[in-house]
Amino acid sequence: MNNIKQLREKFKESADTLGKAIGKSQSTISKWENKQVLKYEEASLIAKHYNVPVSAVSGHHEIADDILNYAVIDIIDAQASCGNGAENFNPVVIGKQLISYPSLRDLTFSTPENIKILRARGDSMEPTINDADYIWVDISCKQAQSDGIYVFCIGSGIIAKRVRIDFIHQSAVIVSDNPKYPPIQANETDKIEVIGRVISICKMLG
Repeated sequence: MNNIKQLREKFKESADTLGKAIGKSQSTISKWENKQVLKYEEASLIAKHYNVPVSAVSGHHEIADDILNYAVIDIIDAQASCGNGAENFNPVVIGKQLISYPSLRDLTFSTPENIKILRARGDSMEPTINDADYIWVDISCKQAQSDGIYVFCIGSGIIAKRVRIDFIHQSAVIVSDNPKYPPIQANETDKIEVIGRVISICKMLG
């Protein structure tokens, strides 16, 4: 028997949720779970969604110990996840990333549920963040309380920018690392609509 149901339960997803994520119906997922042997293309769809080996889906190797030692981080569709204003930020999950707990602790002490991975778009933060890089964002950080790179809500979209805090005047400058983009002055730091703080950047090579 394959491991689809066990994977769903470990990642806390229903058959309906999994089906929507990979473009299949709930009944299809249920049918696959009852199969003795999965087709490769079926198993690979599940494997890509959970970021695990195809063999972990098909049942050719044990998954329990492997997955319990890893935190599960949501990969989100950045633009689809944001409504009008930071308070309406609603993550639209399009995938999962596994990371060992020791590695996660090297990045942050936040819980895995508070970390989201999204793909950067545009060149405003080059060379620090290039177009198509993946950024890891701690969404438990809702205020720009220190210098760093943050993800902001701007209208119905989101952007990543660097914040430089002036603690004396309680103001901040929001800047792009690319000098061709002008800085934005913020007179009241608590009015900046922060979605989260960037804690890691995965560079795309090539």
